[in-house]
Amino acid sequence: MQAPRLRILVVEDEFVVALAIERTLEELGHEAVTGGASVQDALRAAEAPDLDAALLDVNIHGGPVWPAAERLAQRGVPILLVTGYGENGIDPAWRHLPRCAKPFDQGEIERFVGELPARARRFSRTGTNHHAGTSL
Repeated sequence: MQAPRLRILVVEDEFVVALAIERTLEELGHEAVTGGASVQDALRAAEAPDLDAALLDVNIHGGPVWPAAERLAQRGVPILLVTGYGENGIDPAWRHLPRCAKPFDQGEIERFVGELPARARRFSRTGTNHHAGTSL
């Protein structure tokens, strides 16, 4: 039985990286929803209907992606951070999220997508300390 086609938001400000992620998702049989390359674009994209997951760059043109992550978390959308930052570059409220280091390995994204059914069941904001104005 073939896995269902998922709608996965991609927020990445580096065009080549965004393209590679989108291509990887499409090769896996999923729909990549382009989230733009700014925090405002990401916030608008976080409202897209029927999102199954989101892959977010931590820093979008110098601005933290946390407002969009907050909105996605409120909606129960599982998030994978795709970032060149180590743990210290990630706001403590979001360190619990899975991460894929840049340059990314296609297998890491494939594993995350494969684990989505389990992640969706256990994803919640419980135990996190989200607040407005967080920065890197």
